[in-house]
Amino acid sequence: MTASKKWPQQIDGRNMESVLSRLRRPFVDEEVYWRVQSMTKNGSAQLLAYLDSRCIQERLDDVVGPANWQIQIRVEGSKTLGGIGIKIAGEWVWKWDGAGDTKVEAEKGGISGAIKRSAVLWGMGRHLYELGRTYAKPSPNKPSGVPEERIVWTKNGYCAAPSIREVQGHLLSIDDSVRHIKVPRQRRLARFKVVAAKMDLQSEILAVVEAATAPFKDGKFTGKGAAHPNDASDKQIEIGSHTIVKWYKDGVIKEKVNQYFTDAGNSDIPF
Repeated sequence: MTASKKWPQQIDGRNMESVLSRLRRPFVDEEVYWRVQSMTKNGSAQLLAYLDSRCIQERLDDVVGPANWQIQIRVEGSKTLGGIGIKIAGEWVWKWDGAGDTKVEAEKGGISGAIKRSAVLWGMGRHLYELGRTYAKPSPNKPSGVPEERIVWTKNGYCAAPSIREVQGHLLSIDDSVRHIKVPRQRRLARFKVVAAKMDLQSEILAVVEAATAPFKDGKFTGKGAAHPNDASDKQIEIGSHTIVKWYKDGVIKEKVNQYFTDAGNSDIPF
């Protein structure tokens, strides 16, 4: 969390849909936990994706700001009820749900479960319910090349849970699709691939890269871009990766790529 983080001073009709949309933003692999729901007769494990309550708290902090949300817990019989309140137009709006005690740390588990259920009412983590039934075959050896957050231990060995980025990539923003990549150049190159996949432009990706990495001034392309990512400098890839995201959001990728080839005097335009 940085000191320069800006949260909405007040959530109201002017920004409410934007705030709620950001709350509903899908969680990605490093934020999602997996556990064994059950074992099948053929030895496969049915895996269940879930969120940690701390992850929900961080999402609320990031989106609405620490002063604009709160949690309340109350117990009614054998159920623990959790409520998440968000201050909207100066009033606290609450959404409540309940959970029974869990087998491990029963009371604490009930509180955590209630918080997570009430978070779903606000849209947080709701996309995980769309995963459907997920099965994996245990192996005695730990799967290689799989991040720790996707490795699940069962009594029969290790299972590799699927990647949210792979199975629900269509739900993710471009930044959420690539922010786990630590090396800046690789992360920026991945932006091009994500945009190409979203636009079904995989076969035209080199033309897209070339146009996005070309110098642009006063509404015209003023020079050549990199014909291949390997030929591009780090600066070209940095600028181009932001350019392609902007073109995608503006819905002008094909138009800009065609303009680039037209401005270069190339009659063989891609689209």
